[in-house]
Amino acid sequence: MKKSLLQIITLALVVVNLVLSALLIFTCMPAISKTSNLVDKICEIVDLDVKGSSDENTTVDITKLEEVAVTFNGETTASLNLKTGDDGKPHVIVVGVSIILDKSHTDYSAKHATINSAMSMIDSAIIDVITQYTMDQANNNKEEIRKEILGRLQELFDSKFIYDISFTSFITQ
Repeated sequence: MKKSLLQIITLALVVVNLVLSALLIFTCMPAISKTSNLVDKICEIVDLDVKGSSDENTTVDITKLEEVAVTFNGETTASLNLKTGDDGKPHVIVVGVSIILDKSHTDYSAKHATINSAMSMIDSAIIDVITQYTMDQANNNKEEIRKEILGRLQELFDSKFIYDISFTSFITQ
């Protein structure tokens, strides 16, 4: 008798637990779904990417890439004065840059011809970015400088056919 009474109480508690769990799910899930939709809408308004950044370069076959050396007044490298750092001494950087173009991009054929005619604007953008750094910042943030130059050049040409940039020379003193 005791054993069957305990089984009945256990069964009743299991049924009550099941009913309360179902009630909890059906009352909380619509609120959670509405909150998720609201967050998505706010992110769209603020222009945030909730599903992950698509700004990163996708992988392109190396045979579809073309490298173009940036010329600074006809030279492949430029000596630039860096911003004065904490030591108060002037510092110089010798930098050479190559632009890597994606030949499979839809804008490549239309905008490739403008690279040479826009070389002065390209080197100006590169100089603007690099000279805002001190020697220590330049040495420690080479990747950040590379990404900033890439962004400026993609903005200049209003296209992502510029796949990447690389430093052929990056010497600070």
